[in-house]
Amino acid sequence: MSRKIMIGKVPENHSVRKNVGRYYICTMIKDEHPYIREWALHNKALGFDKIVLYDDGSSHPYDDELGDLMSEGFVEMRRWTGDRLRRQSGAYNEFVRSAEWGDDDYCAFIDVDEFIFFDDAEDVEDFMSYYAEFAGVGLSWKLYNANGHISAPKIPTPEAYTREFEYFEPRIKVIGRLKDIKYFPTVHHFVPLRGRLVTTNNRTIYGMHGNYCNYTNGHIKHYLTKSWEDWLRRLRRGNVTRGLRTVDMFFWMNPDLAGYKDELTKNLNVSEFPTIGKETRKWDGDE
Repeated sequence: MSRKIMIGKVPENHSVRKNVGRYYICTMIKDEHPYIREWALHNKALGFDKIVLYDDGSSHPYDDELGDLMSEGFVEMRRWTGDRLRRQSGAYNEFVRSAEWGDDDYCAFIDVDEFIFFDDAEDVEDFMSYYAEFAGVGLSWKLYNANGHISAPKIPTPEAYTREFEYFEPRIKVIGRLKDIKYFPTVHHFVPLRGRLVTTNNRTIYGMHGNYCNYTNGHIKHYLTKSWEDWLRRLRRGNVTRGLRTVDMFFWMNPDLAGYKDELTKNLNVSEFPTIGKETRKWDGDE
């Protein structure tokens, strides 16, 4: 079947070679029960073959949310017992080293609040055929805030959160050919063993910092805060990077809700939030 090529959308040197490998997603989770099934089904619809989840100490199993998907082999759970300091990038590196990969085995390294969207590609295999000559591709974030929601809405995430937040340094997340990945120094990029990691318009990516923002062919919608109810759930769970997400950050990203701050926070007990204190680096390394 021929693909419709839209000028200005597909890189000029795109390849028509179809891949014959498998398409994975790898991520780390902790208490993602309210969100995990919607996200998993979204990725299944994109044509991914398997999701590997490293569980970083969730409070209870995911049988109710993912039992059928685990039974059919689409989802695999792995317990994370490795390094505690940089555990998400550590899990990525463990996954890369966990098998002898074929020439066309690819993996997307994204979080549960990140949803991949393609412009014209039919699925992930179609999308990656644009970048077959490279080690991998970085998809730029579009960030979304609470969209005015205090309580968690009961509609699909992409419908509930449509208000973009302009972040000063947009980031990427990557899809890479597994045999061409040397290691992940951060969760946002990998060092290639061979070839180049590129943006969606074929610019070389040298690290996590840089103006790599480009939305050619596809992007990631990062639903960063979701509702105030969801934000509190995240604070109570804790974050990989201490001090990364705070109460004030929510209202910075949601200025339309700032007038409700006193009311929403008057009975908060910040001792419930295990990683809210000791502000460290922001938007750096693991998240």
